[in-house]
Amino acid sequence: MAFFGGSTSSLLFALFVLLAVNPSSARFIGNTDATTEDLLGSICSGTLDPPFCSKVIKDIPEAAQASRLDSLGQAAIPFAHSKGEETHKYVQSLVGSATNPRLKENYGSCADNYNEAVGILEEAQGMFKSKDYPGVSIRASACMTEVDTCKESFKESGTTDPSQLPQKNEYFNMLCVIILRVANKLGGAA
Repeated sequence: MAFFGGSTSSLLFALFVLLAVNPSSARFIGNTDATTEDLLGSICSGTLDPPFCSKVIKDIPEAAQASRLDSLGQAAIPFAHSKGEETHKYVQSLVGSATNPRLKENYGSCADNYNEAVGILEEAQGMFKSKDYPGVSIRASACMTEVDTCKESFKESGTTDPSQLPQKNEYFNMLCVIILRVANKLGGAA
């Protein structure tokens, strides 16, 4: 025990102090039962917008009962898939109604992006069921790239999007972030 600079009791005391100062470090959130709030903290604390992340998770119908990361993931992927399909249909309607040629082109690109994202989530769902968490992480990242590509099309063309698409992009992106965080935690990457 000389390596730690003291005796076993010193090491135990340091561990006790760490847990007394931060009791949440005593709980591992993985495939063990936890409260929904613990799951929210575990997933959302690592995002750029934890309050928005918590709101999005609470929108997932089965998430309120989730006490394990795998059950949260099983609920999040089909919910994200459904939201991706809704957004795809919404963007297709924008393509049909846009009169500005740049907007029409951007909406067309975004429709392609959401079509891809929906297909990617279908793959992710099968991978999640087979516990291929690294594959799910890759698919979640690919979905986030599709959303980023959609957003970038407006920036590159210098066009401001007057629709609800920017908000839908942020919401869908957060769903993908949640899936990524769950898969990374289950796969041991985070």
